Amino acid sequence: VLACRRHLSQGFQADVPLDASDEVVSRMLERGELLEHTASEEIGPGLFGSSMGEYFDLAVHWTVFDAFFRRHNDAVFENPFCDIRFRTFALRWPGHVYRFLPSRSENWMYFYDRPVMPYISPPNDADKKYLSADLPDISKIAGIRQTLDCVLFQLVPVEPPFRISAKQFAQELVGILRDQSPASVAIALDRCKLHGVEVTHGQDSQ
Repeated sequence: VLACRRHLSQGFQADVPLDASDEVVSRMLERGELLEHTASEEIGPGLFGSSMGEYFDLAVHWTVFDAFFRRHNDAVFENPFCDIRFRTFALRWPGHVYRFLPSRSENWMYFYDRPVMPYISPPNDADKKYLSADLPDISKIAGIRQTLDCVLFQLVPVEPPFRISAKQFAQELVGILRDQSPASVAIALDRCKLHGVEVTHGQDSQ
């Protein structure tokens, strides 16, 4: 796995037009209109570890792709946060991960222009099964579900069987939520089960 530690973004400036060419991005870079971020690209606490955001630049051997698709179920592949799971999987690859910092700042390969909008997307049909007297707000449920999935995909180790300890479940998964009611705990347990993750009472699984 080859991981680039240098990233460019437009920050909170106006979005780059969807039809913008690579020449437009290069000119923005030359004029100093883009922000440069460097990070160790390590998986850690929080939503994205040491990364500056959810964007990442990776080059991987085909065996990494093969293992990723063999080890995960369809629920993972269909999840909007599947890219986050793949990033975690690649950066924890048991082979070797080479992290490099490009020496020439004027070069770039991939520009991720994320619109400045709320992180949580609207509710979907899957959220309806979590409606209850304790949690009647489906928009809140959507936020809980997406936060749990994003964190879960970074918490689970890359080697099967996929397990997290009860301590990790309570502190690092449910613990990141504002609402830690029994209804939220039930959602978290269901998200684990759906994505093939077992919650155990042993030691930390990482």
